[in-house]
Amino acid sequence: MGSRQVTGRPQVTLRRVGAPQVTLLREHCQGPNAMMFVLPTGGFDPRRHGDREACARAELSEEARLAGGAWQRLLPPGHAGLAEVKWSPNRFTPFLCTGPEARPRAPSSLER
Repeated sequence: MGSRQVTGRPQVTLRRVGAPQVTLLREHCQGPNAMMFVLPTGGFDPRRHGDREACARAELSEEARLAGGAWQRLLPPGHAGLAEVKWSPNRFTPFLCTGPEARPRAPSSLER
């Protein structure tokens, strides 16, 4: 097997005058084995993240280079999460972040 290097995170921000914005990332998706537009997501690790909101904040910062904003959990407390796909036990907890600020991209190790 060959190796791959990821040197950036292509992204697109959908805008409509006077309306909210949605940020999508373009990345390789293993299931369909294709480059696709996706929402910023990530996996919760209790050793790394204090809670699911901290995980969502970290992933939005890492993947979309956005920080701050007002956060709202879209499921009630104690909810087990939504099914990621119907044939997997994986679950996710969606959050809505409004008004985040762009965070400058740090140079990669290849650019230093």
